[in-house]
Amino acid sequence: MVTAVTLGAGLGEAATAVGSFPGVKRRLSIAGEVDGVMVLDSFAHHPTAIRADLTAARALTGPGGAVRVVYEPTGAGRVAVHGRAMGSALRDGADYAAVLQPRTGVSGEAADAATLGGPGVSLALTERVLDNLAADARPGDVVVLMGTSPRIAAMADAVLDGLQRRPQLALS
Repeated sequence: MVTAVTLGAGLGEAATAVGSFPGVKRRLSIAGEVDGVMVLDSFAHHPTAIRADLTAARALTGPGGAVRVVYEPTGAGRVAVHGRAMGSALRDGADYAAVLQPRTGVSGEAADAATLGGPGVSLALTERVLDNLAADARPGDVVVLMGTSPRIAAMADAVLDGLQRRPQLALS
């Protein structure tokens, strides 16, 4: 807003412009919400960004809600250098985390050895992850789809669809 005013916009005009800014896509964007389960889309792929986004996601959970993460590592060099820290960030920030089997650039063995690096995070196939999310997510949960690939970005619609198609949960 300060920049807009400095460049000659009126204060009211600058405030209106800032107020209508939708945010940056894939930077922890809200993809949708179904039955109290919020689905977020995150481009995070560095351990620091993973931690920051999961901290923000935790703040969005409802009472008793869990943070459920689906992460796809990309970039063989990135995983080689930061893999263990990625796994640590996922374990520390999520209640449930699944690491997708990468399609390209990172072998399954590298993802398993580097990104997982310990208990609490599982290597998974896309179809199984989608089925589990739809079956297990509860009101108050936040699902975070995380990574740089187009595949992970496209999963939001599939997750929301799966949540809509499941039987209505009985709330106690």
